[in-house]
Amino acid sequence: MRVGFFAIFLASVALLVSAAPLPKDAIGPHVQAHARHQALADHHLERAEHHEELANTHLNHSTAAAASGHNALAAEHNGKYEHHMERMNYHMERHEHHQAIADLHAAHIPRRSIDELD
Repeated sequence: MRVGFFAIFLASVALLVSAAPLPKDAIGPHVQAHARHQALADHHLERAEHHEELANTHLNHSTAAAASGHNALAAEHNGKYEHHMERMNYHMERHEHHQAIADLHAAHIPRRSIDELD
């Protein structure tokens, strides 16, 4: 009777343990998603900065052309300025989107302090 009880008990414990997810398995998708979204956030931030630099260059050229009386050239540079500002805004929105998702996944990744390692 005792042997049968322990056999059933051990079988049920083994079944429960095998069905429980390992902590690493639960964390793994968050680590991967965090890395992917952080990389995308960084990419979009870099592109936004690039477009901002180009926009400022075209704004300076537009201002200089207008001061020299080259209105057609000033209008052309102003159009390019507006284009790069639109692209900058797009990339900033995408950066904020991906950064928020990366931060959300990062919150699910446990961090260990240096004190815990001792």
